[in-house]
Amino acid sequence: MADLLVCVDLSEHSVPVLRAAGELAALTGATLHVLHVAAGEPAFMGYDPPGGVHDREDHAIEVEHERVQLDVLISDAGLDDRAERLVVSGPITEAIIEVAGGVDASIVIVGRHGNGGILSRLIGSVAIDLVGRCPRPVLVVPVS
Repeated sequence: MADLLVCVDLSEHSVPVLRAAGELAALTGATLHVLHVAAGEPAFMGYDPPGGVHDREDHAIEVEHERVQLDVLISDAGLDDRAERLVVSGPITEAIIEVAGGVDASIVIVGRHGNGGILSRLIGSVAIDLVGRCPRPVLVVPVS
């Protein structure tokens, strides 16, 4: 096993997922890549007046803020020196699959939280979508 890709959403549920991924990486000697997929740029970005909701600078500031949040989560999980940080923008499942291919991940690790049931059917779930679409093995870590 050479590379693990762990995907986080910057919620408090991310730390247990990161810890589980860190343990697996330590046991196998794998390289750990930690990915957060930020929201993509709006379709009409740049057409608002400065300071508008579609301002490129605002989007860049938000992505940088998410990078800082990712660093804090990685630190909270005790993985400061063992994890490569990745932040990309775009549709979540597609971005994860693309990054997994780019780092040649042996396993993609995601957390599954929430109550599932009808909510998952209505809104969908990244974990469920990934299991169905990702050409690589997906490890789902349940988080309560």
